[in-house]
Amino acid sequence: MIALMNKTSPHLNKRGLLCASLVQTRWGFLAIAFEGSSVIALELPDTDKKIVRQRLTSRCGPLTWVEKPFPEVADLLVRYFKGEPVSFDKIRVAPPDGTPFYREVWKRLQAIPYGELVTYGQLAAMLGRPRAARAIGGAVGANPIPLVIPCHRVIQNGGKLGGFSAPGGTSYKKRLLQLEDHHLKGDRRLAPVGR
Repeated sequence: MIALMNKTSPHLNKRGLLCASLVQTRWGFLAIAFEGSSVIALELPDTDKKIVRQRLTSRCGPLTWVEKPFPEVADLLVRYFKGEPVSFDKIRVAPPDGTPFYREVWKRLQAIPYGELVTYGQLAAMLGRPRAARAIGGAVGANPIPLVIPCHRVIQNGGKLGGFSAPGGTSYKKRLLQLEDHHLKGDRRLAPVGR
């Protein structure tokens, strides 16, 4: 679900450039780009904040770096990397690029709860496009806001991880899934929805 966080924001400077912030987590620094009150891009954590800044700048173009991001967004991301089950559904997102089909896929991805998985085929069926699993994979791989739009929760049939376009590839995806699985309560474990 896409929800409005703030009606106004200091994160768009007077020249109309995008603003960005670094957030320190247990896994390292992550970078978030904002346009107005919406998150438009996110770089997953790395121990080298210079690398994270460069990656985000190369994706978004010129950025004005600010000290304090939206506190709600930063808090949720810090808590996520501590292993707390959090929901990102209150974060307003506005991916800057993407076809209407990609945007439809990204919106559906936001409904996948913490600790649950879906296959590319299941996601295609949920969207009423049962033969579009490959196209779904393209949309998932083009996601500019990982975690908030949880593309890491989509796997191949048979339980294989599939791809992950963020730096670190499938190793990073596996770490994210292990973090969510480890911190689930009771007997609930990661398994594709519907199994």
